[in-house]
Amino acid sequence: MPGQQVDADQGALVRELMELSGAKDYTEHVAMYGPVLAKTMASTTDTPYEILYKVFSEAWRPDLFNRGLENYLNKNFNRGYCLQALEWLRSPLGRKITQAEVEADLPDSQPRAESYAKQLQRTPPTQRRMELIEKVAEASGKIEFAAAAQVFVARALNPGRQFTAGELEALRKRSHDAIMMSGGPAYPYRALTSDELIKYIEFLESDAGKWCQKTVLGAFKETMLTASVELGKQLAKAAARRGPTTVPK
Repeated sequence: MPGQQVDADQGALVRELMELSGAKDYTEHVAMYGPVLAKTMASTTDTPYEILYKVFSEAWRPDLFNRGLENYLNKNFNRGYCLQALEWLRSPLGRKITQAEVEADLPDSQPRAESYAKQLQRTPPTQRRMELIEKVAEASGKIEFAAAAQVFVARALNPGRQFTAGELEALRKRSHDAIMMSGGPAYPYRALTSDELIKYIEFLESDAGKWCQKTVLGAFKETMLTASVELGKQLAKAAARRGPTTVPK
């Protein structure tokens, strides 16, 4: 039936958007932080690492994140904007930029990002270059998303704490400022020319680009919030079931 074909086509477009935008890669990266956070929590609570490792591994599965992302994108789908966004993401420059952003988000990229930030202090880029980088950071929303992710982590590590709106906003602002000061906005785009940055900004500031960034990042925020609530419930249950303190091989 025509309606079913449209639904199937929409699903295929949404899955391609998740793939080409790097969204599926980011869910893998988020899952990588589970064991790290389990160790952090084990060092500050009475709950053994083994139990925390199990909870984080089950709650932070990429398939769960991907399911939440796909549901959100389907609910907020706009065919025209999606097709235009995919046209950009399929292009050689679109693929180049997505790959650079995904690689910069890997957990083991932090030392390289810090080294690059120190390099920028020694040999600062031109004012024009920094203006372009700042425009990309603002238009892409990725710095705001990274700051929001830090808030999510804080809530995950403190499942029994009720944060006030003011505390969450203060944490978000501190995270945002720290990322900006660390050279974070410049690192992913270090290999791009100024002309390439200008073309990226043109996409980000287009209606399709705005829809793509807002919808994909909105999907992440909603999915992470849902995971945070569920994680808190599971951690509360895990605290009552304390077993031997052994570390998985």
